[in-house]
Amino acid sequence: MQKNEEKHSEESSGHSDHSSSSGSDNSGQSVNSGSSGVTEALNNAYKTLKTAMEQNGLEVYSPFAGRYAHSANSAYNLIVRRPGVYLQNIYVDGQRVSADGANYRIDLNPEGLFTFTLSREFMQSLSKGTHTLKMEFYNAGDVATNITVE
Repeated sequence: MQKNEEKHSEESSGHSDHSSSSGSDNSGQSVNSGSSGVTEALNNAYKTLKTAMEQNGLEVYSPFAGRYAHSANSAYNLIVRRPGVYLQNIYVDGQRVSADGANYRIDLNPEGLFTFTLSREFMQSLSKGTHTLKMEFYNAGDVATNITVE
């Protein structure tokens, strides 16, 4: 794992020492990660998003309004207002999604939110139409949302 990926994992889990480190991204370009100013800005953005979700009664927020275009050929992200460490199972249309790392990823946030990403390959495997995504949590209540594949 490259230094910038390690740092991102530490920040996502809230265990960052806020020290600056540099490395290179996959293109070989130099990157600077772990800047305390950037970390603070991201944490503030998550606080604002969490407040907005609470005020609007949202447990799941989709930046794409619940829609996915096959032509986008990309991953699909959701923001979930639950402690990600309590996530137990994921289901799409009643079928359990394997947690082998190929189908989805979670990135924890210290604000009690987490980013849930369904992989590009998984999204491309879905047929056109509306699909129900259900997340089961230990002691935190389950959540469900619909994704319309176009």
